[in-house]
Amino acid sequence: MVYFDNPHDVLEFDAKDLRLHLDWVDDNWVRPKMQRQTIGSVLSSRTEVEVKLEKDNIRDIWLPAIVIRKKRG
Repeated sequence: MVYFDNPHDVLEFDAKDLRLHLDWVDDNWVRPKMQRQTIGSVLSSRTEVEVKLEKDNIRDIWLPAIVIRKKRG
């Protein structure tokens, strides 16, 4: 389950639809320093991620979110 800040919402996604949050720095996508330290627990609670949304003809939209718990099962 992930939490979206704007608008406030909590939704469940498969791991395949999540990636670690990236920042655009000097024409490159890079992981923030905090994430480099926690890479062992990639999708643990409070990890900043991006969620892939696909709706109708719109594809590859990644929205920022925060993991609040791993999906069961």
